[in-house]
Amino acid sequence: MVYCAYSKSNKITRLHLGYPSCETDLITNTPNPRAIAIDESGWYLYWSRDGGIDRINLSSSRRQTIYQNPDFMNITGLAIDSSGPTTLVAFFDIDKHRTFYIDLSDPDNVVELTTSFPANDFLLVTQMSVYGGDMFWTKTGDSAGLNAGVYSMTNYTSSRDLKFKEVPSFNHPVGLVISNFEN
Repeated sequence: MVYCAYSKSNKITRLHLGYPSCETDLITNTPNPRAIAIDESGWYLYWSRDGGIDRINLSSSRRQTIYQNPDFMNITGLAIDSSGPTTLVAFFDIDKHRTFYIDLSDPDNVVELTTSFPANDFLLVTQMSVYGGDMFWTKTGDSAGLNAGVYSMTNYTSSRDLKFKEVPSFNHPVGLVISNFEN
């Protein structure tokens, strides 16, 4: 399946790869959906929208609000970490330059990570991914292409200080997804 967010038409669609001309609406009337993430282990599709994050159970179509805050209108980073004993939802608002995570075993406890990441660099972040308690960001670089790359923070749940280190193995990607497929 392929899932697509359409901000202008306020919907999320799905498309079965075997039937490419059959795109159907999955979610409608969601204000400006942006980032999408899938929790394969729990069969949930998560998406950010104006002022929050929602999810839908892909087997029952039950929709649920995970996070609501009208101060955050541009959540463009969203990632799900289901590798541990509980599911973590990590996200950032590119306009407010703020990063958070929610442990779904205690969804009322939203943890903000303070950042030493320069505010100007925040605007250049293109993708977020989390796995095993580690967080990764890709950054496009400045107008000259400098400082593009992948940045990581290990054990982001054990410290609120969001300190990223560049991962030198990558050569300026604009996106990164971590997946753990098991046979």
